[in-house]
Amino acid sequence: MKKTWDRDTILVTGSRDFRDVQLIHREVEMCAKELFLMANHPLAMPSTFAPRVVHGGCPTGADSIATSVARTLGFELKVYPVDHALDGPWPAAGPRRNQRMLDLESERIGIVLAFTSAPDGQLTRGTADCVRRALAMKLPVRAGPVWIRTHPPSA
Repeated sequence: MKKTWDRDTILVTGSRDFRDVQLIHREVEMCAKELFLMANHPLAMPSTFAPRVVHGGCPTGADSIATSVARTLGFELKVYPVDHALDGPWPAAGPRRNQRMLDLESERIGIVLAFTSAPDGQLTRGTADCVRRALAMKLPVRAGPVWIRTHPPSA
């Protein structure tokens, strides 16, 4: 497993109808700064920190905004759209893609950001699935501006 300071990736998950560009921009930028500080901690090995944004490739909502934010900030972008050859048919394809994305990126993810457009703050089914899977992998998760639970990555 990578050291905490090797974690350069922000995974974004969220509602298909999420529209708050400023919130995602602010959270991604703030998390990148936090990851940079960990990467350049005095006890850490010298690092060439290059933040990354990862998401599931929905053409609307939080994923689409995350693409725009990553490009605006000059961050690397990796998109994991559903691949029916790997993920199977709907409705199980979304959760399988979430697991595939988390498995492939787990050693680089520094934080998972989850956004919802629901007025009561409830996560949509796909977002909630991604959050549950991330927490099961002991990855830190933030829902919007509120911490759900934090599991510091193992050193």
